[in-house]
Amino acid sequence: MRTKIVYILGLGRSGTTLLDIVLGNMGNAISCGELNRYPYEEGRPYQYPEDHHAQKLWVGIKEEFDARYPGTDWNKMVELHRQFEFHGQFIFNFLGFYNKTKFSEYLDFVERVYLLIAEKTGQAVLIDSSKYASRA
Repeated sequence: MRTKIVYILGLGRSGTTLLDIVLGNMGNAISCGELNRYPYEEGRPYQYPEDHHAQKLWVGIKEEFDARYPGTDWNKMVELHRQFEFHGQFIFNFLGFYNKTKFSEYLDFVERVYLLIAEKTGQAVLIDSSKYASRA
């Protein structure tokens, strides 16, 4: 199965989260929320009660990530996300003024997260509403 990623880019409080939820409720899609927060939370969800199905899903994804990629330096992933996603970095990234090795590490991490979400959910479409132009 080939996974498609729908990335929602927009200003805060403009309806991006609502669009994420609506699209995530169509068949064969999942709303992932703001996946740029994933490394900051070290893969742990924070808004769901422990017995909630979404909590169990995200905990399972985190456990699988740790099993497949032991020793992931979450602090380093946070720094890479800051370097390659934040709005102030967009023009530098767009013009290619960045460290190619670090960018490769960043892309590898993002792809691993997307891959695990697709595998664990079985969904063909992942909706990411992170809102950062550089991430898109």
